[in-house]
Amino acid sequence: LEAVQRAWAAAGRAAADLRFETFGSSGRLAAQAFTVRVPRHDLAITVPADCSLLDALDAAGVQTLWDCRRGECGLCAMDVLAVDGEIDHRDVFLSAHEKQATTRICACVSRAVGTLTLDSAYRADA
Repeated sequence: LEAVQRAWAAAGRAAADLRFETFGSSGRLAAQAFTVRVPRHDLAITVPADCSLLDALDAAGVQTLWDCRRGECGLCAMDVLAVDGEIDHRDVFLSAHEKQATTRICACVSRAVGTLTLDSAYRADA
């Protein structure tokens, strides 16, 4: 599907004119454990290969907004403060430009290799 999208764009066609349906993504990289740091909570969490980032954050007590759990709505998108490794974006919410910038991640489906440092929506002064 990504190859079709690239060919469409290379032909000068408007991205909004391309229609397609997705059924989830298993990602470009094999699922493996990775580390997530959440400085606002003073946490370092290991996300197992068989667990989503969203579930690992929830288990550690980090409240995260979410709705679809399919990478479609973007409600669970979190700010990425640093990446030591690579993000494997498995969502269809973020644009190609946003994925390339590696400043956001959809916690429900996307994964990483290495270590991510994330911001959370938690605000102690709220």
